[in-house]
Amino acid sequence: MSRKKESGCGWGSIPISVIIAALGGGYWWFIHLGNFNISKFLPNNQQITAPTLLHAPIVNDIVTTPLPKAPIVSNNTPTSTPQALPQTAWDKKVIRGIYLSRYQITNNADEQTIRQRVRNYRAQGINTIIHGVWGNGCTMYNSEVTQQILGYKSCPNQFQEQWLDWLIDEAHKQGMQVHAYFEKGIKIDKNSPIFDLPISKKWIVPGVDRTYAGIDHYVLDVEIPEVCR
Repeated sequence: MSRKKESGCGWGSIPISVIIAALGGGYWWFIHLGNFNISKFLPNNQQITAPTLLHAPIVNDIVTTPLPKAPIVSNNTPTSTPQALPQTAWDKKVIRGIYLSRYQITNNADEQTIRQRVRNYRAQGINTIIHGVWGNGCTMYNSEVTQQILGYKSCPNQFQEQWLDWLIDEAHKQGMQVHAYFEKGIKIDKNSPIFDLPISKKWIVPGVDRTYAGIDHYVLDVEIPEVCR
């Protein structure tokens, strides 16, 4: 009786699924159960040092690209520099001035006195006279403007126009300039030609200014629009 010959080593009878499961389990054990060190099977001079990932360097994978520099635009358009105007004699002048009130130099003075006073100022280095010409609601010179608006041409019975004429004439002879100083005077007394007008219209601030003895001054209320016109 012939004996049946055995074939192979018997692997062919093992299902492929079992082989895959066995390989997978072995791989899992190799990875997760640790303690498997292949280097212990190698000679000492061939030990393998596996790199560790516990202290791996942190690599910044963000690449920063510098922005391109803005192009330099050259403006070759010629720019015109404003030319300074030539200075006049007045621009170059060093002013050494003095302010004079309406009553300080010309009031009730004769021609010789007024001219001498101007020469004295010039001798002291004064080259400009600033003279007050308005007060108590009137001008010390004949004014067509006040005549048209207020009905009178100057402060009555107080000033003579020739006083200013003498002062201006002598100042020009001495190489001096004269400038009129005008302010909106808001203080009046009974000698003002407009005294009755603000009293009747109640343009006066309540109270009396007794800065000067013997004269009662009244102050116009500048909050009233008609006063400032």
